[in-house]
Amino acid sequence: MKQIQIGSTVEVRGGFNRDVTTHETTVRSMELCTMQRAKHGKSVQAIAWDEKDFGCYDLADGHWCYGEQIKRVIKNKISAFYACNL
Repeated sequence: MKQIQIGSTVEVRGGFNRDVTTHETTVRSMELCTMQRAKHGKSVQAIAWDEKDFGCYDLADGHWCYGEQIKRVIKNKISAFYACNL
């Protein structure tokens, strides 16, 4: 299942999705909210791609974004559990 995780490298469109260009950054933390474009919810380790618009993400570049601003996951951090069970 495709998902966004803490530590994922993502492509983000800034300016509340108005910027023409995108940039790469890393997700530092995230909250899963009950409504789209909400800023406060439950802190989680990962959000499924089809639920990403219900997330609010804190980014390593010092910004935050809504899920709709994340255009793609470039690389997911491999969890310690997965790495130990290869």
